[in-house]
Amino acid sequence: MCEFFRNFKSADTNKDGFLQAEEIKTFFKLDDAAVKEILEKFDANKDGKLGFYEYSNWLLKTEFEKVDTNKDGKIQPEELKAYFKLDDETVKAIFAKADWNKDGVLEIDEYSHWRHFHKLKEEFNEADLNKDGFLQPDEVKKYHGLEDVTGIFEKYDADKDGKLDFKEYAIWRMDELLKYFFDIIDTNKDGFLQPEEMKAFTGFDDAKIKELFDVYDVNKDGKLDFDEYKAMKKELQAKKVFDKADTNKDGFLQPEELKAFFKLDDAVVKEIFDKFDENKDGKLDLKEYIKWAHSCQEKK
Repeated sequence: MCEFFRNFKSADTNKDGFLQAEEIKTFFKLDDAAVKEILEKFDANKDGKLGFYEYSNWLLKTEFEKVDTNKDGKIQPEELKAYFKLDDETVKAIFAKADWNKDGVLEIDEYSHWRHFHKLKEEFNEADLNKDGFLQPDEVKKYHGLEDVTGIFEKYDADKDGKLDFKEYAIWRMDELLKYFFDIIDTNKDGFLQPEEMKAFTGFDDAKIKELFDVYDVNKDGKLDFDEYKAMKKELQAKKVFDKADTNKDGFLQPEELKAFFKLDDAVVKEIFDKFDENKDGKLDLKEYIKWAHSCQEKK
């Protein structure tokens, strides 16, 4: 997220939240043919520009293909080791966290998630000048070129110990990314997202916009505040994995689907359902799945 986000902001010279062909060409020093190929391959909604996630997919897919030396569409431990010059123990630790379905290889979604996390961790370590595993206010100020970080520490230093651990830092940085786009979408600058602003930015039709507001406008005031927008983005991102695991497409995850997709044994699946199937209907809806997925991230 960190390096990708910095470059995206730098390339997005007109500050509209997208990368146009000319912006891609200029920032990345590419010719017209290369830009045309990128847009044909990664402009998923065919609007002639790259949103942040389309842009991230382009960079990560390009890197993924370089790491995948045998070109089977999956990253083997030996490929990861060779490309990044890692030792066996480091590779083993990466796969323990990143290989969600425990099949011994990293597919593109797993690899992408790891790379975002890894780049953010690299940023954290670079900012941690005294190498104590935490970021002091002066370290955050110096690394990010900020004059005042009081508000950041008041909001994100959850345990109020005067420093940010990696989890607290990661939450702040993810909010920074979301706030950047929130402010771009909020064209009238009232601190809220109106349906028309969301429609203009996303290109969604009226029915899709109504569906999103029906679900995520929690206080029913006809607009989204930042917390509602953040919840929407988090849930829609999680839904991508949920939909892949939901092989019968009924909108729920059955125990067998969870077991098959994530390569879990019966005992683990039972434990998950005992804890996260809150209404005890024998399946996980999206919100229950997100709570489980979030608990997994908490352990990492």
